[in-house]
Amino acid sequence: MLVLGVTGNPDSAWVTQQARNLAVGGGLRGLRFLIRDRDTKFTGSLRRVFRSEGVTVIETRNFLEYAAGWRSGGGGYSSCSL
Repeated sequence: MLVLGVTGNPDSAWVTQQARNLAVGGGLRGLRFLIRDRDTKFTGSLRRVFRSEGVTVIETRNFLEYAAGWRSGGGGYSSCSL
């Protein structure tokens, strides 16, 4: 797990810039996969940064929705009521 930076209000431009910073610094060397959810902050430009470095991007269902199902006692995504 890599922690790149912290901001109170991340948007797609900020997330993409963090990926660029990591790529320029050689931080993606040896990284094979990026596993991410479908949050709107993760746009095509972010995918392009990782793919240009040879990283396979894997999109999963929304982690927050899944976690909300567990918090409500439903046991997972299928019972989430967001």
